[in-house]
Amino acid sequence: MTPQEEIKSWLDGERNYSAGVALLQRYGKNKVLATGLAKAGKEKFEQNHKKLAYELGKLVGSKELVVGSWQQHETRNLQTVTHARMNQSGGRNPQPGTLNPEPGTDDFVPNVNSKPIDQYPPIIRRVKYEYAELFKKRSISHRKMAEIPEENSEANKQARAAHLAETKAISKRLELLYQHLQAYEVTGTIPNENELWPKQNDPQPPDDNIARLRTVKKNLQTSNGKDRNLLEYQQEKKGKKPAPMPDGPKRKKIEERIKEREKQIAVIDDKLFELGVSK
Repeated sequence: MTPQEEIKSWLDGERNYSAGVALLQRYGKNKVLATGLAKAGKEKFEQNHKKLAYELGKLVGSKELVVGSWQQHETRNLQTVTHARMNQSGGRNPQPGTLNPEPGTDDFVPNVNSKPIDQYPPIIRRVKYEYAELFKKRSISHRKMAEIPEENSEANKQARAAHLAETKAISKRLELLYQHLQAYEVTGTIPNENELWPKQNDPQPPDDNIARLRTVKKNLQTSNGKDRNLLEYQQEKKGKKPAPMPDGPKRKKIEERIKEREKQIAVIDDKLFELGVSK
């Protein structure tokens, strides 16, 4: 059996973690990565299984296969998930089989609709778009958590806790959306829009936990700092000389993103005040 056949057999099979690591150590070029994934206990973390599958998929040029397989496992073989986003040009629906954004990354969800998206009822389309967007967001959170250094410093522990809380919340929402999609596929039941997306006049803070509120606030402030640097220097870190981002859709999107985070920060500040603690 050739190396490619061995790897493809693993990707198509049960994906035993130890066997996959052995393949990566044998055929992969990045020996440091392979050694890291081989450390005891690494198999307990979902993101390491995903990373292993992605790296082996790259070796045989099967990036779509790898990501498609993740999606298949994550959605319990749900075959009705669509792209998280519509094509940027003209707001058109993505064509079947296209990828958005860059193929071969964790940041996209493959289009596996059983029929063209415009043939679904509007509410089901909205459920599909949200499902795909959340799946992508969770994948990004998994990757960021995997990038946190193994050192158990206070900052690293807080960062892991924040990512873990985010992925748990996303998973809970994904499960709810999946149930509605499954109900539609089996019985044709369309969910109640107001129950699935209740209208709220004011933004709600994540929870009443003081430490969690402060962590979320800090993360929002950090993200805003990076976005402001993008506007001023066109990079996340402060540059030596200003290089303002020109007016356009990209700048407008970043500015709106900053304003939305500022609203969330204000809500958290109010909640902290109600709880009798300083901001």
